[in-house]
Amino acid sequence: MDMSQIVCCDSISSTDHVALLVPFAIQLVQASEVIRSRCSECCSSILDCWPALKNGFRMTGDNRVAEEVGGNASVTPSAQAALEPVQYYLAVPGIPGAELALLAARAAVVAHHRFYLHPGYSRWYNGSMAKVVLRAEADAMANLARTREGIAIPSSPDVPQLVVFRPRPKSRAGFLAHLKLYTGRLARTPMQEWPQQEWPHERAYVAIFANADLELSAGKFAAQAAHAILTLQKACSGLPDWSRWLGEGLPLALMRAPQSLLDRLIAEGRVYGVHDGGRTEVPAGSLAAAAAPASDLAPWSREPEVALLAHDCGRPVPQGP
Repeated sequence: MDMSQIVCCDSISSTDHVALLVPFAIQLVQASEVIRSRCSECCSSILDCWPALKNGFRMTGDNRVAEEVGGNASVTPSAQAALEPVQYYLAVPGIPGAELALLAARAAVVAHHRFYLHPGYSRWYNGSMAKVVLRAEADAMANLARTREGIAIPSSPDVPQLVVFRPRPKSRAGFLAHLKLYTGRLARTPMQEWPQQEWPHERAYVAIFANADLELSAGKFAAQAAHAILTLQKACSGLPDWSRWLGEGLPLALMRAPQSLLDRLIAEGRVYGVHDGGRTEVPAGSLAAAAAPASDLAPWSREPEVALLAHDCGRPVPQGP
């Protein structure tokens, strides 16, 4: 609404004043809702996000009224990126790529059960589920987990190998700014040459699949493994088998399969795939990982193109903050 349309003079009745001001008041309320929803995940006040917000909304001339509010708020790409929540994982250097992927997948499920009631987590979980894996030493990770509400995997008294935090915008993750991305190859040899493990059969495992035809860094694949298990959770969390799997301590298996097989399994509804957004290492749309519901691994062991790379028989899920 153009503020120049609001003219206050003796010739206009109070009723007319109200009729003119109500649309403008509605715009202000809608704009405040946009700001509130974008700040709810981490900020104690609107002022916390003001640096990003003040450049994010286009203003109409001198009226300083957002051109669009609500679901169509006009936000610049840079401001949108600054406000988009990201879940940060820290891992100690030198973890084998397969083990790191299983740690990240386990951490993703544990973090969901710790944070799912937080409004900012809900926005992230129902949105992009963006993740970043960073490298940190064990002592620094333990300190950050203690002071920044992080979740250590494994939990105390064991020495943590990985810590995960509640999703937050990059503008609210300054305490991690000194850390580097977890780079390095997923393995020293091509994935097709990784040694196979003996197939365990004592319980049901959630299977995470690596695309044997796609080379990813260790940190990148760990993030995709976490994404895959959360995608699976969205489809299966209401099923008895999922609750039983949680109660058994989240047994996980990492397997390798060629993309042709994964594409077929996805088409048959046997696995849930994750396609990369293409911002870093691989082209957009690349099939980066997949996950299958908890089951006995025997049927997978009979698939000639599937190889078991690593497995975790599970452990109790830590409770409480």
